[in-house]
Amino acid sequence: MLAAVQIEATAEIVDACGARVVVTLLKGISLSDRDYPAPYLRPMRDIDLLVPEGAVREVQQTLLGLGYREHPEERVESYGHHAVPLVHPRTGIWVEVHHRLFPPDLGLPGVDPFRPDRVNARIRPSTFTGRLVNRLTDDLQVVYTASHWALSPSRIYNGGGVVAMLDLIHLLKRRGFLWDDVMALVEGSVASAHLYLLLGYLHRSGLVDVPPGTIEHLARMQPCLNSVGCRLLHGILDQYVVDGREYRGLARTVDITWRALLGPGPPMRNLARVPWAILDWARVRMYEHLVGVGRRTIRRRGTASRVA
Repeated sequence: MLAAVQIEATAEIVDACGARVVVTLLKGISLSDRDYPAPYLRPMRDIDLLVPEGAVREVQQTLLGLGYREHPEERVESYGHHAVPLVHPRTGIWVEVHHRLFPPDLGLPGVDPFRPDRVNARIRPSTFTGRLVNRLTDDLQVVYTASHWALSPSRIYNGGGVVAMLDLIHLLKRRGFLWDDVMALVEGSVASAHLYLLLGYLHRSGLVDVPPGTIEHLARMQPCLNSVGCRLLHGILDQYVVDGREYRGLARTVDITWRALLGPGPPMRNLARVPWAILDWARVRMYEHLVGVGRRTIRRRGTASRVA
């Protein structure tokens, strides 16, 4: 039922935008009807649309005209890559209107495969419930899925990590998939590490088939992970994403490890950063605790003095 409401809402938005702005479907709403056996098998939190930067205000106004409103807790004017999310008070459907795939200040080292000009060159006409829309090319969709997953560690904690795995499994079932295009897209980019991590995990688990030598090629190409770092992150995926174990106070440690190993430095430096980053975090927590204890002690003594 939820999927049906999301599909109906997307069709209504596409109709309202008309020929003035042809939206590009992103993430779940793009994959659900094209790559999954049935749309409702792909859970979605919101509907993500990509439009030219100059059309963002117009599409936002169109959504407001359809009854969407800003949520009281969402007061930021811009997130760097999408406008403030809007929610429909009756259906509860959230919509994010993007003009970039990632924030411009993300600072991906090396070649940025998500630069607007490179993305625009990989947008193709398509249809959605018989309506004209755009979608990302298969090569960009695969790389975007891997990088969005790897650069959002919080998704590893809330179950989204499994959804990205399923996305990639279904994407790679498409006929005529061109691996040379994928490799060219991630050449010289940290996105190659994201793809190596996710694709390597699925291939190791026997869930995807790739041409011989693909994983090895990505291993040589990517700049972040050595075999030890890769095993550490695959272990996190095994325990906390696939097996679903509770973190029991280790969530912050896992987050630090994830971010450090996928950082911009060479593999050995990234691996060495992990214990130091955890120690720095522990020192900050201890300092905050001591400051809190000190403030509470001062307040208690002040209260006792006034009473006396």
